[in-house]
Amino acid sequence: MKHLLVFLLLLPFCSQAQKKQIVPEDEEPIICWQEGIKLRWGHFQSKFHPWGEAYTKSTKYGACVSAEIAVDPYKDSRGKNNFNVKCFFKKQESWVRDSTFVLQFALLAHERLHFDICELFGRKIRQVIAREYALGHNVFGSELGEEIKCLLMENEDLDALYDQETSHGTIAKEQQRWAALIKRELASLEAYKSTAANCK
Repeated sequence: MKHLLVFLLLLPFCSQAQKKQIVPEDEEPIICWQEGIKLRWGHFQSKFHPWGEAYTKSTKYGACVSAEIAVDPYKDSRGKNNFNVKCFFKKQESWVRDSTFVLQFALLAHERLHFDICELFGRKIRQVIAREYALGHNVFGSELGEEIKCLLMENEDLDALYDQETSHGTIAKEQQRWAALIKRELASLEAYKSTAANCK
């Protein structure tokens, strides 16, 4: 199961650059989606399910990823409006009931794919922003804003369908089918993948 929070900021960007304090990777509160970097149970640091302590006690589910897509406005080097799209995992809001139980590897694979779905929609959003930017359109316009909102809603819908069809990762054949599907979709949008620059 995935807990998705989304920030869509459509305000002009204006702030002075600040020095970023270097924090050891294990102490960073977030993990940006990067090819080749896989989530592990040690990254799931919340003691409670993100929906609250009562839900933690009542739910039958064993883990929950908290991932976000942040769409942040800025002025690029040409002085044109643009967006930075960041896909990241929040350690302090991601929860696992018991990382030692017998199906732990299957459950972790299921949760990792939720994060990959987040990245998939990050790529789709970057694609539509790049299209509008290349056409010379104002990317801060309401039409693109609506398209981005629709993609964010599609992300939530696909996450729910994924959980439903895999029974939260317990149907191995369906889990494999979804993993192959998302892998193909990510490959088709390779040009728009997350990079270290997106995570600044």
